[in-house]
Amino acid sequence: MTELNDSEQALRIYECQRKELAGRNDSILKKFVRDPKYGLVPEKPVFLDGIEETSRFLDSLTTSDGTKVYGVRNGEASRISGIAGLVDCYVMFYKKKGIFFKKDIRIGRIYICEYSNKTVWQAPRGYSLDFL
Repeated sequence: MTELNDSEQALRIYECQRKELAGRNDSILKKFVRDPKYGLVPEKPVFLDGIEETSRFLDSLTTSDGTKVYGVRNGEASRISGIAGLVDCYVMFYKKKGIFFKKDIRIGRIYICEYSNKTVWQAPRGYSLDFL
């Protein structure tokens, strides 16, 4: 039998804990999607099914006018009352290009909870998902 390295072991532990907690969030995620603050406040995060779905979601995110954006995880994850697992904050940016410059412009924050058995493919207000 092959022995797991530390990062593989940590990932397995995370995934076991995530699956255990995910079922608790499945009953509340539908009510958050209709809320205007969905994904924009920690108490109403976007629910995604793990790390891979979070990466796919963030890679597909644009502003509502189609400008490509990217997110940078902001520090520690938070525990929020009524939500099983942790909620991560991502600071969102887009690149503004001029003739002689390129600048990152901060446009807001998105809150994501990876502890769900389902991915809700709906962008928060002000954003869109581009699956091209």
